[in-house]
Amino acid sequence: MGRLAKNHIPPLVVGVVWAAVFFSVSYTGRHMPEGGVHRNTPLVLAGLGAAGAGVLAWRFAARAPKEKRATYYWIAGTVHLIALTFALTTLVPTEWSYRVGAFGITLSAAAFALALMRLPDDSWDLAAHVRRGLDGLFIGASVVLLVWLVFGRDFYYSNAGDLTPTPIELFPPLIAETLLFGIGIGTTLRLRRWRKLHAWTMAAVMAVQVCAVGVLTTWQLHRATSFSIWWSVAFAGFLGALLLVTAAARGARPARDEEGKPVWHYGVYGFAAGADVLVLLVHTLSGGVNDLPVIALACACAVGLGARLLLTYLDVKRLVAEAESREEHLAAIVDASSDAVVIIDEDFAVLWVSESSAWTPDVSAGGSLFSAISFSDRSFTQQRLREFLAETKPGARCSFSFRLEDREGRMRRVEVTVTDRRRQRSLSGIVLRLVDVAERHQLEMELARLAYSDPLTGLANRRALLSRLEEVAFSSGEEVTLMLLDLDGFKNVNDTRGHDKGDEILVEVSQRIADCLRPTDVAARLGGDEFAVMLRATWAESRDLAELLVEHLGEPYDLGDSQVEFVTASVGLAPVDESVANPQTLLRNADLALRAAKQSGKNRCATYDASFDERVQRHNDIMKKLRGAIHRGELDVVYQPIFSRTEDGDLNVEGAEALVRWRHPELGSVSPAEFIPAASEAGLTHDLAVWMVGRVARQLSQWRELAPALWISVNVSVKELHTYRFAQAVSELLIEHGIRPNRLVIEVTEHDFSTQVATLIAQLSALRGTGVSIALDDFGAGYSSLNQLDRLPIDIVKIDRDLVAKDDGGLGDLAPVIIDLGDRLGLTVIAEGVETSRQLELITARHSPLLQGYLLAKPMGASEFEAGLPGKDAQRATERSAPRAAAEIEAGEAAGTRV
Repeated sequence: MGRLAKNHIPPLVVGVVWAAVFFSVSYTGRHMPEGGVHRNTPLVLAGLGAAGAGVLAWRFAARAPKEKRATYYWIAGTVHLIALTFALTTLVPTEWSYRVGAFGITLSAAAFALALMRLPDDSWDLAAHVRRGLDGLFIGASVVLLVWLVFGRDFYYSNAGDLTPTPIELFPPLIAETLLFGIGIGTTLRLRRWRKLHAWTMAAVMAVQVCAVGVLTTWQLHRATSFSIWWSVAFAGFLGALLLVTAAARGARPARDEEGKPVWHYGVYGFAAGADVLVLLVHTLSGGVNDLPVIALACACAVGLGARLLLTYLDVKRLVAEAESREEHLAAIVDASSDAVVIIDEDFAVLWVSESSAWTPDVSAGGSLFSAISFSDRSFTQQRLREFLAETKPGARCSFSFRLEDREGRMRRVEVTVTDRRRQRSLSGIVLRLVDVAERHQLEMELARLAYSDPLTGLANRRALLSRLEEVAFSSGEEVTLMLLDLDGFKNVNDTRGHDKGDEILVEVSQRIADCLRPTDVAARLGGDEFAVMLRATWAESRDLAELLVEHLGEPYDLGDSQVEFVTASVGLAPVDESVANPQTLLRNADLALRAAKQSGKNRCATYDASFDERVQRHNDIMKKLRGAIHRGELDVVYQPIFSRTEDGDLNVEGAEALVRWRHPELGSVSPAEFIPAASEAGLTHDLAVWMVGRVARQLSQWRELAPALWISVNVSVKELHTYRFAQAVSELLIEHGIRPNRLVIEVTEHDFSTQVATLIAQLSALRGTGVSIALDDFGAGYSSLNQLDRLPIDIVKIDRDLVAKDDGGLGDLAPVIIDLGDRLGLTVIAEGVETSRQLELITARHSPLLQGYLLAKPMGASEFEAGLPGKDAQRATERSAPRAAAEIEAGEAAGTRV
């Protein structure tokens, strides 16, 4: 319904107005006297101009800002009302025309007044409109009273006999126009926003209304028609000004407060009241007491002023109640708050202090803020406050902390938030919000301690160590050495005694480290069983201290349960020199030195050497480039023969050990001692072992005819025997190439039998169950135990070369013993490392083990190995004798024929 009214009523009203205007034009045109101008011509012209301006004003109002659109619609409607008034005035009978004109123009003044009162707001506010109406009534009535007493009364009474319209027909438009002026002036002067827009709108509206009253009044007073037409022309001109103002409203910005604009309406009220008193006094002294118009106007002024004062009283009472409510609300917030609030002036004198907060600073109004501040913090606090007030803008904030005494004599650590409110008239001071941060400060210190210390040992942590290194070694340039320390065998303590006992050892280690250090040194726990020490000492002193620590940390650890534990320490030392750019590099160098100490046998100290970088870089390159080496065809297999010796001293090939070789296009030939550990670290041992078994199975398949009894051994890491995957892969490869399982020997190294022996025995038994032979490699070099020879599911024992070969080229004393033991247990024994003729003669003098060593044959390629097989000699003999036998047969056949 609302949309229907909005879309259809305005066109209907415009149609009615234009119909009345056209009728007025037609009527006046039909009664136009010959050779003259009709008396109603000024009204017709003014009505025609108002009708056209009203249509344009309506269109412009539709494009005004949304919050101002209703006001300009109202103004456009009022212009249509004026047009309708002029049109009806010419159409109604003469006895009604004066009253119709007076009523219409008076109504238009009221409509304009409502529009001006609505303009400052975004919506209709009845209370605000009533106040503005009363202001306008008072100002307008004062102006009317002033005009009436100064010259209006004498003019009216001197011409009363010549006036055709009655006072009821003449004065209402004039009085309404004056009230409109009062409302416009009062509303405009009290505005802080939109004042310029409101002033231009008010001026245009007043000009249009004045001209409308002028057209009507000159017509009512039967002034010359030409005089009235000039009023009509002026009316049309000001309508154009009103259209410009309405169009300019399209670009008006949203309402915003314009601070600094003076409010002058109180001065206008005072001037109007003073003028009323003055003219009434003059009027009374001149004997005009019983003048009814004066009494009516004075009553109107009194009523307007009284009503306005009453509303002002009610407003003040409401504001006081709201202020009291806000104050109570603020007091309740302050009471419930743990913060204290102090307001000071620019000289740091206290203006106000919250008395009802959880705690109160030991200051009072009129005293100095610094009287309660800790003496050590006063200069700092004063400097911060002065810098803040000198540099910051009003309303800005800053925060810092200091210590402050409260009224109970307790010194508190507080954080103050300073807000500059010096330009706020209701406050005019500097607000300090004081928050007791003692607990937070303590917590921050604890967090800082935890962030830079190890919670178990109390030593510094990695972050604190790096920070201290940066400060001492890389900023001040002092001579510094970094010691990195790692415990040997600590994991066994955790596994066997539990982590609680392990923590006890770590605490004892940290205490022993601290006992050996000087006050300038910094000890840190980096994590787990790894420690670090920053030594502010010479290189020689650092080396001596490292040796001392290794000795002290190797002493037994009493855990309080009648048992002791033994752990040792490996230490890496790295100095700060020109090649070290930052603490991270220094830590890396020390770690490399620690790794060297570990690899050298542990329980010792190693120093950083530049060659460590090259070794680490090469190790990393090997790990990276080893991936994909199988697919790129970079790996190859060589075979070292294993011989048996006959009673005649001849050597027969019984088998071979397959050894992997790697040749990379960039790295060249890489030693197995380098890439085998890298493969284990990179998790490639399974792929490598399966590939080796596959190559050996394929090679055995090719040599099936040449050496059907030949067997080949493959070295396998014990890691591959912890799962079923390797055994399954071996079975599949043997089946794929058609190889009998007893032709494949799986070698495992004795070193690997230190842990999980039961699991290894189960996996080896499963492999042996498929027919594959098992060999124990390097026997005597690791965890040698005679019991293992009986428990392990093995077929072959390979004596470690260190037990076979002595430094003087002779035979080791234990080699014959192990050979006899193997014979008694029914095991095949292989003596590795036979490198001299003397060793060969000694080991075969009374025993007949299988033999392997560089004296007999070096590792060789498949083609070279194949050339030395016995079957290869028979094959070559057969190939040489076959043509000769064929020739003899041919010759015999020929001889028989000849016979």
